[in-house]
Amino acid sequence: MLLSIFDILRIPIQIRDVTAATAWAAKIGAAAAATAKAGVTTATGAAAVAASAIIVASTQVEVNIAASLSTAAGAVAQEAWSVVPLSGNWHSKGVLTLTVAAGGLSKDKAYVFMFELTNPAGALTSPIVNVMTTLVDGGVTVGSITHVAMMAPNSALYGVSKGANPLQVVVPIFETKSIQQSTPVSGMANTLTVTLNSNYALAAGSTVTMWGLVGSTTMDDYSLSVTSTDTALGDTGDWTQSTGMLVLTIAAGGTNVTTSCEVTFSLDNPVYTQASSTVYVEAMIQDNGVIASAAMTSPADALYGVASGLKPLEVLVPSFGVKSIEQSTPVSGATNTLTVTLTANYELKAGSTVTILGLTGSQTADNGALTVASTSGLLGTAGAWTQGPGQLVLTAASIGTTTGTACVVTFLLTNKASDQTSPPLTVAGTIQDQSGRSIGTIAEAGMSKPGTALYEVSNGADALTVLVPLFTTKSIQQSTLISGVANTFTVTLTANLAIKSGSTVTISGLTGSQTADDMTLAVTSNPNVMAEDSGGWTRAGGLAGALVLTLDAIMAVSTDYVVTFSLLNPTTGQNSATVNVVAAIQDGGAIASAAMTSPTTAMYGVANGFKPLEVRNPCTQEFVYRQYSAHIREIQRVPDDSCSWEFSAFAYTFSDQWGCRYMANNKYLCAKQAPTKTLA
Repeated sequence: MLLSIFDILRIPIQIRDVTAATAWAAKIGAAAAATAKAGVTTATGAAAVAASAIIVASTQVEVNIAASLSTAAGAVAQEAWSVVPLSGNWHSKGVLTLTVAAGGLSKDKAYVFMFELTNPAGALTSPIVNVMTTLVDGGVTVGSITHVAMMAPNSALYGVSKGANPLQVVVPIFETKSIQQSTPVSGMANTLTVTLNSNYALAAGSTVTMWGLVGSTTMDDYSLSVTSTDTALGDTGDWTQSTGMLVLTIAAGGTNVTTSCEVTFSLDNPVYTQASSTVYVEAMIQDNGVIASAAMTSPADALYGVASGLKPLEVLVPSFGVKSIEQSTPVSGATNTLTVTLTANYELKAGSTVTILGLTGSQTADNGALTVASTSGLLGTAGAWTQGPGQLVLTAASIGTTTGTACVVTFLLTNKASDQTSPPLTVAGTIQDQSGRSIGTIAEAGMSKPGTALYEVSNGADALTVLVPLFTTKSIQQSTLISGVANTFTVTLTANLAIKSGSTVTISGLTGSQTADDMTLAVTSNPNVMAEDSGGWTRAGGLAGALVLTLDAIMAVSTDYVVTFSLLNPTTGQNSATVNVVAAIQDGGAIASAAMTSPTTAMYGVANGFKPLEVRNPCTQEFVYRQYSAHIREIQRVPDDSCSWEFSAFAYTFSDQWGCRYMANNKYLCAKQAPTKTLA
């Protein structure tokens, strides 16, 4: 936007003698420009003339301005208080010829004349201005005044050095035009600081316009509050939201070229992320002229860890770019190490907080100083834990965190005693600057979970996914119920989660065996997961009849593991006791003790004969037999209710080496001679 500016040249001339050309003495007065601004549309010059003799009509006065001017002037203006009977002719080479009109000029009277010129678009140093006169009387040249340099005032005008000199021209600019903001945090009130220093004094009523501050949520306000140095730019401005334009009006007293003016005002940041736009500034100068629109400068430095955060309306929504959480174990009742990884897009200075929410179901009671570990102690060594909502509040330590750098935090919670799926987990934050002043918040957002199996539990790595571990199959049976003989036990175990190497499985309740304590009792397993193919056997004591097995490989989930070992049956009969199995899981947790199952079928006619250490003594039976030949006979057992053995299950031999085979109805077909009876 350009305004017409009139440059007024005032050229006083004293004419001392008109009798002869050589008698003329031109005293050159001050030549003053009304404006030094470049690019004026029209300029007005003025000259003051005082004659020491009467100058008649047709006398010519020539002013030679050695400057390149863009526009020829029109008629020479005459000030009302001192009419100068002149007309002028402007030459683009910088020569103005004035002709005295009818009536002439009176002696010793000052005359002022004005004319308009257009300043050049660029800067110009004031040229030397000369004046000469040709004296005419009755149409006859009677003399002249040769070229004489005119005197310029050399005084400042609008703060421009020698700005009062004719055609001393500068291009008005803001030599300093910087802008920066106080915060890049979305949705926050943002203080913008503008520093301006022009090479041209701005008179009261001039306006300064900035635009390009787009994105702010501050609505239109024709009286937006501002502060400025010495109130030079007023205390309010006209704000237009759509264009991001602020118009300031220079107050009484104006500005000067020696002092920078600082202006501050507040705008509300948008609630979304945006990059800073280029901001422009221009000025409309009272008394004509402009400071052309130009881009303002801004620091490229980061603010609160945000790149280019000082640039006006550079806005970044605070967030955690990485916000993950995982656990060390899904085992119910186990001490669980939770690992949180956080990467913020802002610096979290000392006093900033991080709040993790939703860690529900834990058995860990409220603790205002729950022990935590964090990368380099950036988020402290303790957090405030509240069990009900599952909330952990961490506070940034003196160093604080840096933008884009991961901070890993670990802490311990005790898992729930029952099954649960991982609850929804969120994280939020508050941001403080180095002085401890709150500058914004990180909105609550969901945390990411691995979604992977752990201990072969689906989603077992997700925080506070809990599974009560158990053996879905836990059976045991024996090979014989005869007292005093070696008895092979077969155990089948199937778990609902993987049991790590180093875990132990304890089978207890195998009481009555004659086998002495043995820490290396031979054991076989299929698949083989037992350390050194042995177990620790304890016959009596605190944990009587117990076999402790140690895993040296992972016991996979939902896989049957068959374990066999041998014990010596007691010498007398006994009923089977309840046998239990329990597991201590490496890295925490346990499979609770539970009774094992056994077949309920009979062995040798003895009910529950497959149950572990269900033992019977052998019994004596009477037989009658019928001889068919020397080598063949039939034997029939005499029923005896005191002996519960079912002989049909035996392939037995008598002492004289007769062998018999059960036929039916307690009858046996035997070969060779029959004796009486004892079952071997």
